[in-house]
Amino acid sequence: MEKRIASGISIILHPFFIPSFVMLALLNLNVFMAFVIPLSIRLWIQGMIFVLTFAMPTVMIFFLHRAKIISSFYMENRSDRFYPLIMTGVFWGMAYYLLSRTGLPVLYYEFLLGGLAAIIVATVVNHFWKISIHMLGMGGLTGVFLGMSFRLGMDIFPLIAASILFSGLAGYSRIKLNSHSPSQVYTGYGVGAFLMVIVYLLPLI
Repeated sequence: MEKRIASGISIILHPFFIPSFVMLALLNLNVFMAFVIPLSIRLWIQGMIFVLTFAMPTVMIFFLHRAKIISSFYMENRSDRFYPLIMTGVFWGMAYYLLSRTGLPVLYYEFLLGGLAAIIVATVVNHFWKISIHMLGMGGLTGVFLGMSFRLGMDIFPLIAASILFSGLAGYSRIKLNSHSPSQVYTGYGVGAFLMVIVYLLPLI
């Protein structure tokens, strides 16, 4: 029963969902007059993020599995992660480029740079160690809200606290499923949060 719960948590908090969670939060915070953006534009942005950071990577992983390039759709083995990470990075880069052409303030899509940095780190580290990509994503989620809070002086403690709580659940699920060791979970979370905070604070330096 506990493993089924852990599996459910792991699916709900999959890294592919994180960009959609972040964009949903940003478009509903009073950030650079977000509420004056027409609803149709907000829906287009949300849909584009979902397609490029969830739907397309998921479809590509499905085809990689069908073509036997990776042995498991869930990528339990380090050897299965290289091509999915590269393809995910390409789609994130496309999302960043498209959003940069919309005229939106960079604050709305800066998190994609932090995500790309995390993907690069994961790709390099994956050659010798199985860092938790789930926790890289959850750390990035916390890092976005911390970075926004520091940079804009916003009080978004509820979002920060919620991201930490959900990160704890994600970490529990990965350890419970024997997908990662505690050190791989903690390192993933720390690296993800650090990279995202740096991306948001660099303009202040």
